[in-house]
Amino acid sequence: MEASQKGAQVIAMSLFDYIKSEYKLPIPQEVLEDLSNTDWEEVEFQTKSLDSGGTLDNYEISIDGSIYIETFKVKEGGGLLDKVRTGIEKIDYTGELIFYTDLLSKDWDYWIEFKALFYKGELKEIELNELEKNDPAERLKMEKMIKKNFSEFLEQRNSWWYKVFYVVTLPLRLLLAIIKFILSSLVGLTMRIERWLS
Repeated sequence: MEASQKGAQVIAMSLFDYIKSEYKLPIPQEVLEDLSNTDWEEVEFQTKSLDSGGTLDNYEISIDGSIYIETFKVKEGGGLLDKVRTGIEKIDYTGELIFYTDLLSKDWDYWIEFKALFYKGELKEIELNELEKNDPAERLKMEKMIKKNFSEFLEQRNSWWYKVFYVVTLPLRLLLAIIKFILSSLVGLTMRIERWLS
């Protein structure tokens, strides 16, 4: 397998699909109480179980246990992210579906994962597969550090000496950009010549 194919395979393997559930999920009572303001039908889970290969498609488990995929069309000249929703379509999925998400409350960080079994697009059984309850102290510490670093970065960018430094180094940065453009053009030209010769 060529390196570019391996890279594409790694990217594809790391993607996922989104799934929401109108069907009542087997959520433990303590989680329901702690996250009492959560609209569970609007919680967006992730899954790598479906046949799409993880293309960021949107699925939904209906209140009666059927599974649907969101249909869309791509805007003319647009990419995969330029989608316009056209509706939903029932799918004939058979297999295990594992979906999961992180949920944050004031006191706890939860990782919650469900396992569902479908036969020909109909839900046969669903269970809580995993529940992790973690102290949010480490996350909050990290968030505080990121905020502090960002604030320091903005302060630095807005300081008088940075503005002077930016103006003084502008000619050098322009020169480097021109050199980079020339070198990349030469590399492109070299590759085209090599392809033409072989």
